Amino acid sequence: HDKTVNLNVKYIKPLIFKCPNCKFLCAQFMKKCPKCGQQFQRII
Repeated sequence: HDKTVNLNVKYIKPLIFKCPNCKFLCAQFMKKCPKCGQQFQRII
């Protein structure tokens, strides 16, 4: 059983995005990046 964790962003695109500052994977509900503290401008 080859359980490769596939971080394919296609099926989770509405929920997950990369921080524009540090490329950390963030969830859509977050208002700022937990890693670098970058405030997100929500374009929805």
